[in-house]
Amino acid sequence: MLMTVLFVALRAFGDAADDFLTSGKAMAAKGDWDAALADCSKAIELKPGFAEAYDSRGWARQSKGDVDGALVDYEKCLQINPAFFAAYNDRAIAKQMKGDADGALADLDKAIELNAKFFGAYYSRGRVKQSKNDFNGAMADYTKAIELKPDYFQAYDSRGILKSVQSDFKGAIADYNKAVELNPKNVKAYSNRGIAKFYTGDLEGALTDYNSAIDLSPTAFQPYLNRGIVKSKMGDVGGAQADFSKATELNPGAQKLIEAQGYSMSGTSNSKP
Repeated sequence: MLMTVLFVALRAFGDAADDFLTSGKAMAAKGDWDAALADCSKAIELKPGFAEAYDSRGWARQSKGDVDGALVDYEKCLQINPAFFAAYNDRAIAKQMKGDADGALADLDKAIELNAKFFGAYYSRGRVKQSKNDFNGAMADYTKAIELKPDYFQAYDSRGILKSVQSDFKGAIADYNKAVELNPKNVKAYSNRGIAKFYTGDLEGALTDYNSAIDLSPTAFQPYLNRGIVKSKMGDVGGAQADFSKATELNPGAQKLIEAQGYSMSGTSNSKP
């Protein structure tokens, strides 16, 4: 009888811990990291060996800027369950944030070893490889991520950036087109596609993309800066001046970026974004 009572009590604690983790994940999806952190901590309090809760709490800490705290939670998660492949991916991202690219690569290799279909790990590894200037390796990983998850708009966007770095602007535009198709509110894709279109000579197309980026994120300074350059190239000096002013209003450091590219705040010059 006593054993039955204990079993029921333990199961109740386990169920409650699961509920708190579910709530924590829901709060994380809303961007409420404080609530996510509190719920995951409660799940761990009720169920100390709850590996998934440590991983989720680590992500909440990381999203709040506590990367060191996140690393502690990921380590605990992997101590409990060394086969928890998602935690290797999450820890890799934290390691990269700390400047440990080699450590990040080792974790991502392990995540992929444990789950060869884990598209997120390929994407994360591509980003790390790109940071180390291993462009071929990064391209292969982005492509693999897309193969595994065809609607992975972030991977299309990142592969587009890589193609732009390699001056394959038409290929980059094709990837940005797909990223926008999959997520019409993807500000980065519009802005990046605008740059690629500029370099192919499609100034009208670039202008349209920057307009879209600004409509979606009116407080981001970079689209104003780039749109100002396009307007200057199109002979709209007044429009360029207005965009440069807006960019510096949103970010005073934008003026140095404008001048570094050969433009003045008056909206004149002949450089590229």
